[in-house]
Amino acid sequence: MDNKNNKQVGGKKKIEAGGAIGAVGGIIFSNLIQPYIKEFVNAIVNKLDYQIKNSKDGKITIPDMCQPDFPLDVETVVSLLEDKKFITATVPLQLKDANSKYKDCINNQVVGTSPKQGKRVELESIIKVRYITQEVIDASIKIFEDEEKAKAEKKQEKKQKEVMDAVAVGDSILTTSGFYGMVIDVTDDTVIVEFGGNKNCRIPMQKSAIVDVEKAE
Repeated sequence: MDNKNNKQVGGKKKIEAGGAIGAVGGIIFSNLIQPYIKEFVNAIVNKLDYQIKNSKDGKITIPDMCQPDFPLDVETVVSLLEDKKFITATVPLQLKDANSKYKDCINNQVVGTSPKQGKRVELESIIKVRYITQEVIDASIKIFEDEEKAKAEKKQEKKQKEVMDAVAVGDSILTTSGFYGMVIDVTDDTVIVEFGGNKNCRIPMQKSAIVDVEKAE
């Protein structure tokens, strides 16, 4: 282990990884934290206390501290783990880690640990705490918006294809140019449209130029 990244603070060893939070005594809560979040944290503490007290092999199971409905900030999680004598290393997500699944996260929210939740670890071992910054959240929101836009465009393309496939002789259509006409002939990719009921105004065009169809009765 690289000793230059270790610190002795308040009697506790602290490992810095991407900017660690200082050691504290007891669990830290933000002034803005909701009461139901405190209850969630207290439940985690009780589970850890029970495991530590009853462990026969010197190991405990890492609790789930990354539930979307109970967002915990990195300072709270670090404080919680260090209060139980674990050594923590905090690791912020990078921009390359941005993902639409993080769009609803809050700044500095814990999104994972290593070892992962459910894994058994020795008491006083090292636990890496991964958290997300506002920069990565913003990038994740942009990814989500782009994905939603792509879905909408794909849906529109599908609808347009259904419209084009359903075009038949006698149908009234609206073109992308805003003109109304009647289909008098259809091929695979094109139609011949008569405008204004004028047989001298019959124009072939791509089906893709049709935006709306009124079926012939």
